[in-house]
Amino acid sequence: MKEILKVSHLSVKFSTLRQEIEAVKDVSFSLFKNEALAIVGESGCGKSALVKAIMGLNPKDTSQVTSGEICYKNTNLLELSEEELRSYRGGEIGMIFQDPMASLNPTMKVGKQIEESYILHHPHTTKAEAYEQVLYLLHLVEIPDPENRYHLYPFELSGGMRQRIMIALSLAANPHVLIADEPTTSLDVTIQSQILEQLKALQKKMGMSIIFITHNLSLVAGFCSRIIVMYGGAIVESAPTDVLFNNPKHPYTRKLLASIPRIDQRKTDKLTPIEGHPPSPREKINGCPFHPQCPF
Repeated sequence: MKEILKVSHLSVKFSTLRQEIEAVKDVSFSLFKNEALAIVGESGCGKSALVKAIMGLNPKDTSQVTSGEICYKNTNLLELSEEELRSYRGGEIGMIFQDPMASLNPTMKVGKQIEESYILHHPHTTKAEAYEQVLYLLHLVEIPDPENRYHLYPFELSGGMRQRIMIALSLAANPHVLIADEPTTSLDVTIQSQILEQLKALQKKMGMSIIFITHNLSLVAGFCSRIIVMYGGAIVESAPTDVLFNNPKHPYTRKLLASIPRIDQRKTDKLTPIEGHPPSPREKINGCPFHPQCPF
């Protein structure tokens, strides 16, 4: 398989008034062409900080990449200026953010927001061509009655519709890599399933590679071919999906899988919680970050 994105020994720290916090610790992984890769872990484990570092979206005044490389098609994104990096955002690497209401402009019609993004990456297009492309994208993400939905504001749409608008927005520049940062967090399970099926169909149709960020292992079981498990800012396990589910190696991965409800469980069976609390990013832990909670 052809490698499209390679992250090597990446570390990211954030500065507070009191101290510096290392949110991402020596992370390395590769993403291959047409692959769906999941990055899984509980809140605060560094997933979002990692993918925002890839996009160059962590706040410049409080964060810093302290080591490593992010190579997209043999170009180290960390060596690019802000202006050069802007051409990669959207055009090469698109991103679906966690909360559509926080990411969409509440004062602007959703169709105009997609149109603005499309024109930015296709500056020679006409207004009429851009409008037709927006309708095509709305149809692609299965927005019913796209001609009328084009003229609605974000607050006039349901949560599932807003998430579809975010997907259409991320596809406006036809990216080769799509980062989905917990795109189904605020949706009910039926809509979650629809969004996942839609992403799977779009990946096949457009030939994209996808990085899917989530805290829910069961959500990516039938979607991603490979899973990376993060804990305490570091990667603790990486394996093909079937291998990870059938033969997990790391105690944290085993605990995560044991805490998921199973359809074949009896009513008397109890879920196995992960005892204790995840480490604070401020803590300095030597060795495996899970060892203070590890039963072994």
